[in-house]
Amino acid sequence: MKIALVRQAPTYADWYKQPMLGLGYICSYLEKNGFTCRIFDAYFFRRTQEELYREIIDYNPDVIGISAMTYQVTSAAQLASKIKKKLKVPVVIGGSHITIMPQKTLEEFSVFDYGVYGEGEYAVLELLKYLEGEPSGLELIKGLVYRDKDSSVRVNEPRPFLKKEELDLLPYPAYHQYYAYTSSVMKAMDYYVIVSSRGCPCNCIFCSRASGRVLRQRSAEGVIGEIEFAISKYRVNTINFADEIFLFNCPDTRDMLRQIIQRGISKKIRWSGLVRADLVNEDIIALAKQAGCYRLGMGVESGDDSILKDIQKADLTTEKIKQAVKIIKKYGIELETYFILGHPNETLETLKKTVNLAVELNTSSIAVGIMVPYPGTKIYEMAQRGEGGYRLLSNDWSQYDKYGTKVLELKNLTHKELLKWQVRAYVYFYLKNFRLVDFVRFFYKRRRLLVYFFKKGMPPLNAFLKRIFDIYCALFCLMASLLLWALIPAAIYFEGGRSLFFSDFRVGRSRKIYRHFKFRSMIVGAEYSTGPVWSKEQDVRVTKIGRLLRATAMDELPQLWNILKGDMSFVGPRPERPFFVEKFIKKIPNYEKRFDVRPGLTGMAQIYGKYDTPADEKLKYDLEYIEKMNIYLDLRLIFLSFIITLKGGWAKFENTGDKR
Repeated sequence: MKIALVRQAPTYADWYKQPMLGLGYICSYLEKNGFTCRIFDAYFFRRTQEELYREIIDYNPDVIGISAMTYQVTSAAQLASKIKKKLKVPVVIGGSHITIMPQKTLEEFSVFDYGVYGEGEYAVLELLKYLEGEPSGLELIKGLVYRDKDSSVRVNEPRPFLKKEELDLLPYPAYHQYYAYTSSVMKAMDYYVIVSSRGCPCNCIFCSRASGRVLRQRSAEGVIGEIEFAISKYRVNTINFADEIFLFNCPDTRDMLRQIIQRGISKKIRWSGLVRADLVNEDIIALAKQAGCYRLGMGVESGDDSILKDIQKADLTTEKIKQAVKIIKKYGIELETYFILGHPNETLETLKKTVNLAVELNTSSIAVGIMVPYPGTKIYEMAQRGEGGYRLLSNDWSQYDKYGTKVLELKNLTHKELLKWQVRAYVYFYLKNFRLVDFVRFFYKRRRLLVYFFKKGMPPLNAFLKRIFDIYCALFCLMASLLLWALIPAAIYFEGGRSLFFSDFRVGRSRKIYRHFKFRSMIVGAEYSTGPVWSKEQDVRVTKIGRLLRATAMDELPQLWNILKGDMSFVGPRPERPFFVEKFIKKIPNYEKRFDVRPGLTGMAQIYGKYDTPADEKLKYDLEYIEKMNIYLDLRLIFLSFIITLKGGWAKFENTGDKR
């Protein structure tokens, strides 16, 4: 009997690469008991859902097992339905969603023949033996969900969680399905995933604790044995402890860390794991560092002490969090902190406290999610009853993700407002700490996420992604034009212009007035006697150097600073002066709609409008851009602008009306 164990393709989160621990354990346990298994991990191997489907069909398995979290269960059902049109084989669903909602999952998705809830190693083996023809009945398999002869869903009694001793008896995860068993070296950025324990004793109200509420730790000897096996067979250099909390300040953890040091393992590998702020002290962090710890993750969740208390983060306070961060930084360990926006009774004030705390802590990186009412959590129950100020927006499981979906809001904080603050948290974290390189690196690594949200068309996120795009482009152009920043001022000066730069006021988004910068291209005092007027073709006020600058748009280079400040975008309507704005708003219908977006360095009106195109005609281009605005259109317009610049053709395109 051939078994296909399946992990679906990522929707957007493709920036880290590590094997799936659960499938690895089930696969190795089945192989130990004589079954032929293959893991189809579309996430790890960067397959699309369609490529995953074709690979499964080609393998032609006898049974298919799919693991799914809540937001994946709908797509898992779609994949199973598509496979069943080609292969008449049973499909088993496992993972955290069915563990929390065993009966409802099979009732909701008829395409699944069986479900395994809880830890799956023993239950899956017993189910496969039944399917092979063993006489024992389905009703005897603990942790199984199935349909009886009248198609009614039956949920067997739960299977007890594996005890400490049983965890040590499990074979190591089947990572030979991911890496060549003896000949291949794991890449530097690959992680060997290991757990030293299962379960979590904490009571956070947003966590379902699908692995149980009792901590079950493997023996130090068992964990270290697996690490040594991984080093010898896979030549591992980086390990990720996937425990819900790894760095417990307890004798078992300390004993394991000391053995890692004594056996010289800390000289061969580095490792990461999770820790709680209230478990951090100098002794445990110093020991962890000596044992090879290079990175920790820590849930902060909120910057408000009353919220921390309400979500049952034990005795955790913001002061304890700050102290924990200080200790971890002292030992040179990277730290990622996790935050959630949208806690029960969250307010704008508490949101700001959370974002401000993230900025103040200034850890290596952050993850900021919007609260999701996962089944099995107290948050889920509160959302269902409308408690805590919650308003449930969707029952679509595919929306139950912390990023880019719309499931929950509060009566005094709309989902749009939560999204806005999620965006601000990332921007403020990097930019307020002057970490521009980290800012660029962070979003480049997550570029698939940016494209995904652009395609989803979520206005607050699209505005954020456009802003990220603007910052990237502005920084790139600044670096690429460093020589011009020396040559252009020199040329203006030698032509006799002591004033190298020009600035005036323009009208930006929401009709906000901002100071607008350019290289000077007209004589000083060009409008002192006339007041504001539009420039003309072959305008005598334009200097010789100014004509060249205008033809190539090089006089616009200082506006890169306006883009970085947030006054402008790379693409948008042409920025106009207050004098003309007041005039056009009175004369031209819908002219104020131009100010729904940031003005642009380039845009449709700048490119397609002729030199003498009237303002009302240019407005049509601006409104068309605002309606169609997306990343692909921006890229196209930037490319066309680059071509015009190379040809020196900007002077014939636009009528700037600059006050010089």
